[in-house]
Amino acid sequence: MKQIKVRAPLLAGIALSLLTLTPGAFAAPQAEEPIEIPIKGGLYMHETADGTPILVSGDGRFVMPGRFVDRENDMNMITSLDEARQAFGESPSVVAPSERLSPGAQMLKDVNPSEMLSFTTGDQDGTKEEVIVWIDPFCPYCHRVMEMQSSLTDNYVFHNVVIPLLGPNSQRFVDVLACVERSEMGQAILNKNTSVQPTSRCRSTEQTAAQRYATSAGIQSVPMTVSASGRVQTGAFRSLEQFQSFLEAK
Repeated sequence: MKQIKVRAPLLAGIALSLLTLTPGAFAAPQAEEPIEIPIKGGLYMHETADGTPILVSGDGRFVMPGRFVDRENDMNMITSLDEARQAFGESPSVVAPSERLSPGAQMLKDVNPSEMLSFTTGDQDGTKEEVIVWIDPFCPYCHRVMEMQSSLTDNYVFHNVVIPLLGPNSQRFVDVLACVERSEMGQAILNKNTSVQPTSRCRSTEQTAAQRYATSAGIQSVPMTVSASGRVQTGAFRSLEQFQSFLEAK
């Protein structure tokens, strides 16, 4: 799943639509008092595999399908990542579509979880598919995905890569997690145990590697799950059945 961040100064001028919007619909402000949406971690534009644009909050809580209007840019409708790049000052990719790997396939090719701050759910016996999940320790939707994993370990091994996306508290927690045993990381995250007993050795190199890759890959929304086939899901799954269907799809 490709993504681009919608810059904060433009958020006040963006009108979202779950159906079909027309620029004229936003020529005048609404009389009703608006409701502030508690968005954490920024707002990002993604493109699904079929090219549908969606907006996702950085903590994975809000997913807003549809198109949106940039009121500071002559009410232009933004309907794709390339249009967003042009509107927000980024250059479209010059790589031919036939030469591109999907973001998920590229991530599977580039990421070695053992070299990053991560913990594993499930044991590999040589037959199970490997799944990468990007999480922030304070993201409740990440916790939901983590809790589902234990029910799927007959066929899958989950590598949970830990990165701080949700502010200073997340950064401090990740600093703590870098100094505990891998086997204790998952439970410490679920319990929000920031006082877990540290080991004598901190994995600062792994912590840096995970954060550097997340930055270079533009990962700004969690949880982000990458299946063995390279499919990407941003946000929590509604049910265990939906999670399993996602993993089984090719």
